[in-house]
Amino acid sequence: MSYLKKFFVGEISFLKARQGSVAILAAAAMFTTMIGVSVAVNVGTIINTKTRLQSIADAAALKAAKAANESLASGGSNAASNAQAVAETVAQATVNANAAGAGLSDIPTAIVAYSSNGYYSSTVTVGLSSEPKFILANLLPAMSGSVSVSSTASVTAGQSYVQIIFLVDVSNSMTVGGTQEVINTLLNTPAQCAFACHDTHGYYDSIKSIRCTTQTGSSQSLPACNMRAYAQSNGLDLKIDYVRSALANLASQISDLSENASNHFLISMITFGTQIQQTLAPTSDQSSISSALSSVDAEDATPYINSHNSMSGMYGSQMDVYNGGYTKTADALNYVASHLTNVGDGSSADKMTTYVVFLSDGTSDTYINNNALASRNVTTDFGSGCTTLKSMNAKVFSIWTPYYVDRSSAWFNQYLGSFPDSGAGSMEAAVQDCATSDDYYFKASDGDEIKQAFSSVFNKIVTDTSLRLTK
Repeated sequence: MSYLKKFFVGEISFLKARQGSVAILAAAAMFTTMIGVSVAVNVGTIINTKTRLQSIADAAALKAAKAANESLASGGSNAASNAQAVAETVAQATVNANAAGAGLSDIPTAIVAYSSNGYYSSTVTVGLSSEPKFILANLLPAMSGSVSVSSTASVTAGQSYVQIIFLVDVSNSMTVGGTQEVINTLLNTPAQCAFACHDTHGYYDSIKSIRCTTQTGSSQSLPACNMRAYAQSNGLDLKIDYVRSALANLASQISDLSENASNHFLISMITFGTQIQQTLAPTSDQSSISSALSSVDAEDATPYINSHNSMSGMYGSQMDVYNGGYTKTADALNYVASHLTNVGDGSSADKMTTYVVFLSDGTSDTYINNNALASRNVTTDFGSGCTTLKSMNAKVFSIWTPYYVDRSSAWFNQYLGSFPDSGAGSMEAAVQDCATSDDYYFKASDGDEIKQAFSSVFNKIVTDTSLRLTK
């Protein structure tokens, strides 16, 4: 073979060998690039999945802790044992609701751990796992499997400084029957009383020359002069009795809540009707709190104006108190606002998270000099006091205990018949507008709803002041 031929044959072989090496190197480079891209994509998938899971777990832990604590606050023999089940149910429901919206293809199962740390102190941990779709998972075993997160929410009682002011209506309307059954029973008595059954001395009967009896037995043919005593002797619970029972239970719950930090809780109570009275000055003393909240009762009735109390007579200057009793709602709210101090974020004794628990029939009375039997003007104009309290950063719970609608009563028709049942100008709207928000408003038409309203108030205070998220 000539030298030239050998040269060309060798060159061709070299070029073929070089092309093969380049192909191998290109393939290797492409594979490396694919691995790099896959790793980057998978890392992004892990981070994205973990972020979404963490957000879902946080929400589930918070809601589960809140629900478990509400189970504890609701009381009852099974409240504590139900807390775990409640936490699990609420956590999974929250996960289900949020997973699809977060773009997760599979709904993760929540693993819930619940532990109680004493009265209204508990911890809920929610664990979530999800298996994202990885690229080249068979070539990248370290970039496969599930992504897991956990979140813990704690309810720790007594960590915030809190003051609670109870503003309680003890006027005429609170002596109506606490249930429809009791109302019907009272309507079937000789007194036929379902509206403003507050006359504990028979004043109204005497001024109308109606005979009444001081005895309280159910077989009397004459109306009872003292309907409050009649109800008590016959085991008939009126609205005020349910209010007292609910407040007594609340006093016990507050004592449990503040057992490790009683100086963090300052409780006071103001009652209003004809008079506005501070029946409990701000205190942390549990004995005083329990005594005051457990003894609240309807105010004693005031006499009605009659021929012996004319404007020219000896009682003329006090005619505004001879009316059977007022509901001075506007004045009571303004009283609270004018005495309110130490409102804040709960970080110290002079910056206390402040709640006003306002229970009202939805009306406000003012005296008018018209020589009428009751000498009153009934309105729903008490909103300015609520606005003032909220502007001072107090959180206002409002509980509306509506009047029983008795169209057969001339007094009901005269004083309340013109109010709309709902919407602007109604008693309900006036009380609801007073609340900080819609979930701070409760309608309590009967005894059970009164107790439930106070229970819900307590639940919200516990959650608002004690719920913490830790990770």
